[in-house]
Amino acid sequence: MPILYLFDIDGTMVDMTPAHVKAYKEAYRKVLKLDIAENALVQQFGQVEMEIHKAVFRHYRIKGLAKAKQIVNSYTTDIARALKRAHIVMKAIRAAKRRGIKFEKTVVIGDAPFDVHAARKNNAVAVAVATGRYSLEELKSEKPDLALRSLKGYKAVTKG
Repeated sequence: MPILYLFDIDGTMVDMTPAHVKAYKEAYRKVLKLDIAENALVQQFGQVEMEIHKAVFRHYRIKGLAKAKQIVNSYTTDIARALKRAHIVMKAIRAAKRRGIKFEKTVVIGDAPFDVHAARKNNAVAVAVATGRYSLEELKSEKPDLALRSLKGYKAVTKG
């Protein structure tokens, strides 16, 4: 049975840059009362989240990273609203079909509770991997079909 695997789909199959920019800008506005330029963010995308903050803090000459955790928490809340992960999964499935990819089952592999919920809303298998800011225990509490500490256990994912 052919399977569509969706790994970290925001940015891979669907361009979610505008939603990320909006959420980050709002988080910086809330926490630091700072209106950051879009290019100050976009040029940092692709890095680990804390590295993004370090670069933005350097750019704006902000001392210390004490507020970074608040920004991360605010961003996570805002991005969850902005991205609506279930919608992203739906768009990715549709994009795969438009490209002629044939599959009978979808597996969503992600590192956040939002990914598990998105999989459920799209009748997909939910695989949670604790490689992000959420612990394995936090991810397991969302009841994914499979929860892994890392992708070293990938063979369990590909069994179908």
